[in-house]
Amino acid sequence: KHRTKYQRTYEKGEIPEELIRNKFSIMYRLNKKIEPYVSGEFIQLIDAHNYPLDETRFSFGLTYELPRKNSIKIFYTLKNEDKTKNNPDEIGVFGLSYNFSL
Repeated sequence: KHRTKYQRTYEKGEIPEELIRNKFSIMYRLNKKIEPYVSGEFIQLIDAHNYPLDETRFSFGLTYELPRKNSIKIFYTLKNEDKTKNNPDEIGVFGLSYNFSL
């Protein structure tokens, strides 16, 4: 699965930041309830000349389907941001999310 987004971020007193976000995901349904996945997201600055790739995110986890269109997702994301700086930030996130449909 592939997704591309255009994003324009406004912060008070700053010039708006324009980004293109490309996300690639691979999912595999093991059975009716469990679906592991791996994904990568590459965030590019539109107005950057030297190094347009500003941020990367790599994730893996699994989704567990619950009754009545509910699900739980357990995941880990490694995020590298501000790659245009001399000392980019690296952040690791373990997460648990709950999704439901009405």
